[in-house]
Amino acid sequence: MTSWAVEEGNPELDRLRAIGCEVVNERRASHHSEAEMLDLIRGFDASIAGSDRYSTKVFEVADRLKIIA
Repeated sequence: MTSWAVEEGNPELDRLRAIGCEVVNERRASHHSEAEMLDLIRGFDASIAGSDRYSTKVFEVADRLKIIA
C-alpha cells in the first residue's frame, strides 16, 4: 500500500511490480484518517508511508505488516 501522496507512474512503483509485488496505490488529495487506515491496513505486508495516521490502533489491526518505508 502506498501513501496518499505517491503518484501512479512513479518508477519505484514499477520496480516493485517488476519483482512481483502487488502495489495498491491509494492516491488522493490528503492523508488517510485513522478510521480509513484501520480499514485499509489489514492484509498488507508493507506500506510506503507519508503523513497517513499510523496510530497504535492501526498497528494492532495490521495483521501482516512487516515494514513501513
